[in-house]
Amino acid sequence: MKNFNLNRIGLLLKLDLMQNRKKYLQTLGGLLLGHLFLEFITYFKASRGGLFFEGFTADMLSGHLAGMMASYEMMFGYVIMLLCFSSLFNHLPDKVNRTYMLMLPATNHEKLLSRVLICLVLLPVCFLATMALGDGLRMLFFPLLGQGFDSMLPRFYSVLTDGLEFFCRGMFTTDAKVEFWALAGFQFCGLTFYALGGTIFRRRNFIYVSLLLIGFGLLMATLLGSLPDTMVAWMEATWGKVAGAVLFWGVAAFNLWLTWYRFKNMQVIPRKLFGK
Repeated sequence: MKNFNLNRIGLLLKLDLMQNRKKYLQTLGGLLLGHLFLEFITYFKASRGGLFFEGFTADMLSGHLAGMMASYEMMFGYVIMLLCFSSLFNHLPDKVNRTYMLMLPATNHEKLLSRVLICLVLLPVCFLATMALGDGLRMLFFPLLGQGFDSMLPRFYSVLTDGLEFFCRGMFTTDAKVEFWALAGFQFCGLTFYALGGTIFRRRNFIYVSLLLIGFGLLMATLLGSLPDTMVAWMEATWGKVAGAVLFWGVAAFNLWLTWYRFKNMQVIPRKLFGK
């Protein structure tokens, strides 16, 4: 069997989508409900004419609400991204599904890549699509309450692209590039923990990993608060920031390797915590 075959990856994607279509439809419904909830808490009162500030014109209010909605969607999107990483292996919760996966006529690379495409490409696209649908439904029905407002999508994409441009420029063209690389490594390291958690906890891995990271964060905050001033000064210096960036990216790389190692050595009856 070839190590990599696009046709087999396409068949794996089709098989996954067909067999789990009910779950994916429920996910789409949940995303849409989440967007509609954010639209409601942002625009409902204003649509009824009860949220006008002194000196605000209708256009200014529309821009203000669009900015609020864009901020809410960015936070919602970050949570969804964490869920996407933690969902890479949620199709293998029990022995029946693991046996079926191991018997598929495809390589481990292809099996994992098909899940990456679904969880890290298709689901984020679905997030954006349901966000646009939710905003369209709000623009269609909320004017019936008394007043309508323009779409928030231009503001959202402006915030998103400006943020990405600012971050990329900071990583490659500014004097503070070390801090940006450290921050990017910190964020990516957190995402890889959620992917790794899917190979350790078969069920509710998002909750378990979140609790562990929160506990670890509180512990590290306590330890850092007790460090001597000389150590804090070294950490704030350039070399300390470089060490932090190397540490975060190194841990992220190790997490990815360990995730792949555990996946390719997956057994029908696992020897792991909370296995089933």
